[in-house]
Amino acid sequence: MPSMHPQFSPEHLAAVKRYRKIEDLLPSHCSESKVSANGLRHHYYRTGGEKPQLVLLHGFQEGAICRLRVAKVLEQDYNLILIDARGHGLSDRAGPASRPTC
Repeated sequence: MPSMHPQFSPEHLAAVKRYRKIEDLLPSHCSESKVSANGLRHHYYRTGGEKPQLVLLHGFQEGAICRLRVAKVLEQDYNLILIDARGHGLSDRAGPASRPTC
């Protein structure tokens, strides 16, 4: 039976070690928080400022941080709100074992 754990080459492992932390990718003025709705905690990032608000939503099996490239372009003109949808990123998932998923 084949192994359920893929074997990674030293080159692949070295590349992963060079990945930056998510905190390093976010703009320094970006804040993060959670809001509770219907018994679930929803995580979000926000750029802030006295500008029109714009909500950026991610796709299926993604998270708010997948919109960072777009956010960097739009943050000059908008107070961006990047939401982790229910069951994605750092938001709770619905069900008997509701807890943040990563």
